[in-house]
Amino acid sequence: MLLTEYDEKLHIENEKDISFEEGDSKRLIKQVKAKIGMGQELGRIAEDLVEERTVIEKIAEAIAHNAPDYNIDKIYKEYMNIKIIDKDNRS
Repeated sequence: MLLTEYDEKLHIENEKDISFEEGDSKRLIKQVKAKIGMGQELGRIAEDLVEERTVIEKIAEAIAHNAPDYNIDKIYKEYMNIKIIDKDNRS
């Protein structure tokens, strides 16, 4: 097997993983957005969705920054930026 063939297969697998992760995150964003719209508190949302409160807080922050448009793709990008900044601040 050539190294370039292996790299291509690895690249395809990585793209699949990224795509699944993005889909899961966008689904979670939609759920959090809906629950915020119903007036639920962040702690309750975290319990209902079995997620850490800090994750829900970051998503809520991204949602708030994208009001009143609430475009899921923009919210997802904002959420990812918040995660990256938070990760860099911990280092």
